Amino acid sequence: MKTVYDLTREELNELKEAYLIQIAEDEELSYGELCESERIPDDIIINHYAEIIFSSDDFFCNQNA
Repeated sequence: MKTVYDLTREELNELKEAYLIQIAEDEELSYGELCESERIPDDIIINHYAEIIFSSDDFFCNQNA
C-alpha cells in the first residue's frame, strides 16, 4: 500500500489522465487532450489524491510488471 507521495512517475502520470477524465465529466476527450494530462502540475494531483491509499494493482502501468 502506498500514498500519492510514493507513486512512481508512470503511476502519477496515469493518475493525471484519470483526473482529467474526472473533471471533464461527460465531455469526450481526444487522445491529444489525454496526452496533455502530463502537463497538469504534480501538486494538483497530490492535493486531490492525498487521502487515498493505492496498491500497485490500481494502475494499468503495473499490469505487465
